[in-house]
Amino acid sequence: MEDPIDRGLPFDVRSFWRPSLTDDDASQHDSLFESLDASLPPLDLLKNDGPPEYHLDPIIPELEHHDEQIHPENDKFEANGLPGPGNSDQDIADPWDLDGLLEQGEASQLCTWEGLEKRNVPNSEKIPLISEAGPAAFDAAINLLPQMRNDVGVLPQDYALRALCSLALGRSSTLFQWNAKVQRFEQTLKGASITGISRVCSDSLAEDIIDMGSTIVKLRTVIERQRPLKAPSASLALTSCVRSILNAIDQSVSGQIGGIRSVLQLQRLVATPYRLLSVLETLIDATRKCESDESVISAVSDRIYEEVQTQFDFCAVLRALLARVSVPWLERLAADIGFCSTETALASGYSTTDDTMSGLEQAITFVDTEDKDLIRETRNAIKILRTQDQYHLLLGDDPQPFEALLDPTLDRTEVSRISRSHEQAMVSRLRGQPAESTSNIIDKIDNKITGGGTWCDEPFELAPFEQTAALMSSHDSVGHEQSGDRLHEQVMTLCSTDMRAIGTEVIELATDMSTTPLERIRPLIQTQQRLVNGVLLRRLFREHKLRHHLEVQKSFQLFGNADFVLRLSTALFSKETQSAERRRGATLTGEVMGLRLGTTHEERWPPASSELQLTLMGILNETYGKLPGLKSSDGAALPGGLSFSIRQLPESEIDRVLDPNSVYALDFLRLQYTTIPPLDAIITPDVLDKYDGTFRFLLRLLRVVHVTGSLQKALSLHWETGHPDLEACKFIKESNHFVSVLMSHTMELGIAEPWQKFVKAVDGLVQVLAQEDDAGEMGTKVHMGVEGLRRLHDQCLETARSRLFLKRKQAKLRQTVEEALNTILKASFALQRVDAQVRAIFRENRTSFARSTKEIVNLLQDIVDKPLKTISAAEAEEVEVNRVLLSRLNWNEYYTRA
Repeated sequence: MEDPIDRGLPFDVRSFWRPSLTDDDASQHDSLFESLDASLPPLDLLKNDGPPEYHLDPIIPELEHHDEQIHPENDKFEANGLPGPGNSDQDIADPWDLDGLLEQGEASQLCTWEGLEKRNVPNSEKIPLISEAGPAAFDAAINLLPQMRNDVGVLPQDYALRALCSLALGRSSTLFQWNAKVQRFEQTLKGASITGISRVCSDSLAEDIIDMGSTIVKLRTVIERQRPLKAPSASLALTSCVRSILNAIDQSVSGQIGGIRSVLQLQRLVATPYRLLSVLETLIDATRKCESDESVISAVSDRIYEEVQTQFDFCAVLRALLARVSVPWLERLAADIGFCSTETALASGYSTTDDTMSGLEQAITFVDTEDKDLIRETRNAIKILRTQDQYHLLLGDDPQPFEALLDPTLDRTEVSRISRSHEQAMVSRLRGQPAESTSNIIDKIDNKITGGGTWCDEPFELAPFEQTAALMSSHDSVGHEQSGDRLHEQVMTLCSTDMRAIGTEVIELATDMSTTPLERIRPLIQTQQRLVNGVLLRRLFREHKLRHHLEVQKSFQLFGNADFVLRLSTALFSKETQSAERRRGATLTGEVMGLRLGTTHEERWPPASSELQLTLMGILNETYGKLPGLKSSDGAALPGGLSFSIRQLPESEIDRVLDPNSVYALDFLRLQYTTIPPLDAIITPDVLDKYDGTFRFLLRLLRVVHVTGSLQKALSLHWETGHPDLEACKFIKESNHFVSVLMSHTMELGIAEPWQKFVKAVDGLVQVLAQEDDAGEMGTKVHMGVEGLRRLHDQCLETARSRLFLKRKQAKLRQTVEEALNTILKASFALQRVDAQVRAIFRENRTSFARSTKEIVNLLQDIVDKPLKTISAAEAEEVEVNRVLLSRLNWNEYYTRA
């Protein structure tokens, strides 16, 4: 049998304590090299057979004396250690040439003691080793050294080896006992060494195996500990992985302990399991304080990615562990994105409420931002579809994508193939049943259950029963093999594989571990997102008339309907309307009623709710029925319960509403609109708040436009009488120019331009959906989902708010504009009076208006001159819009001239 050392396996040698190579041993083993010749050549004895004489002192020849004069030029060479010009190397004797000196002398040659005594001793020419005397000689030799003396004793190797093997499996023995206080094994005979091994080596070996056994016991305690009721599912999955790995290590090590004959073999056996146990202990410590599945997976994935950088042989095991820990989160993800029905999700314990699914919105490290957005959009779309039709085809139990989502053995190519197959099947089914409602599906289910459908007509299949019978008749097998525990198999392979057998496959696994966990299943989620968005977009535009609801918002909230703006302005500000205030003795007629805001300074403000209702209740109904493209049958009720209501204001804004001559006097008035599902996915509460803020600003501006228009008429009358007030005329022209420019900018560049871009994108989306329908496809041409449409709508409103100076960063400019509008109202009120005190108020407000206008121009100039932070088309466009407003407002540099 070939020697293990010749095969490069020194740890497989049963014992190093054996004689050195002999002639017989050298002749038995085969090798490519010649046998080692360890013999010493015999030395010749002296001719007189006397004791050998050997002089260690070399014979140095005497130097010849020369009487010649020493040339000074030779001294330079001799000082540098070089022969002079008159000398040569052959004339100088080498004092270190011992061979030459011995040949000249009469000293004897060396010989061995055996040769000197003329004794025939076998192997006397061999090199002697202490190992030839056995472990006892080594122990005795070690004990002679004071610093290595062992006073406790030496343990037999067989006895100590059995104790170490039990310790490696986490079991106590007579030499190693478990200490529960310190949570560690302790050696009962401290200081004892194993025969043939020094005490330092014995202590080091025992310490390593004590660490391994202690880690096993602590991990067993963790998995046997009762988990809290609110423990994350991923934490329970990690505990299951630890149990499986411990069982695999115990099975692998126990199966190979019978062949252990030396401590070196034991070290080699437990080296890999010991490193793996250290990784498991690190994972348990990293997830100890995690309170959600996402945090557990994040901590586990981060630690695993760090470990595979240096321990490539653990890639397969750690990948299987990460896949198993991620299964609860992936199952919940499958329920969230519609790969299993609501009933299946509830039966499996996965709730679909917002509280339980809020983890997907968290900033989790193991999911990229792109994947996080993809999951959130798909989940929101599925939530909308589930509220509309919980029995939809896309929300059924399709086993193929569900199993592909949970199976870690499938690569990205196979998952992509499954996703394409699933997409084709679902498109065919959706095209075959485009108009089937929930009630029809429920009726079909009831008919099939009662025998009226096709289920009972299908042939009875015995295959499941035959498979069950065959399984019950089969032999009992190992539980791990029966359940297909991939993690257990990977650990068994790792513990039984030689490190030299690990090749390029491990490098490929390490590269695969560097990718994100969701990269493998991303095609499935993208396919589901395309299908769900295709269904929802068609329902939003065709069944729920999203386009019409958007047009209603534009017409009323953004003053897009001229008839509505005219009627509202008349009802709020016109002096010719009848007051809606209820007074004793005054009978209301059938004339148009209004609030008559600003007509007198003694009026009661704000109006009562009944007065407000009488004034404004007919405006919305009358103007809504005249919207273009609206059918007569649609005018029965306003969409979303559109009506005027009272806005809830903070205490800081209530005081300024009480002043009827303030620009904030109408801040309490708002348009109330309630979005119904699924339109609330596009017209969200946040979007409604933006609409309301814009309506609030437009209402202020509308009042100032009405006031400046009245002043312009008054100015014409003053010129006709021939006694014009030049100071008042100048103020009226300046204020009218300022308000008209601001109103034109607001309606044209502020609202109309971004809204036209938004409507153009929406109309293009509708056309692409029609093209897909004509081609019998879904999700192939439309690259925008419900979330993308919501963002497009929100971006339109954000652009409008930015151009109307309603953003928080534009607070200074917005306040200056409001001060200018407020001074116009106060000065206009003062012009209606003729007393001197009110005239002073007019001059004060006229000065404030000029100062505010100049400040607005300076602020706009700073915005235009400020360099852009980024080179983007949006920022450049905003600068150009402000430049246009500045040029129109500061025409001919009126406000910037000295």
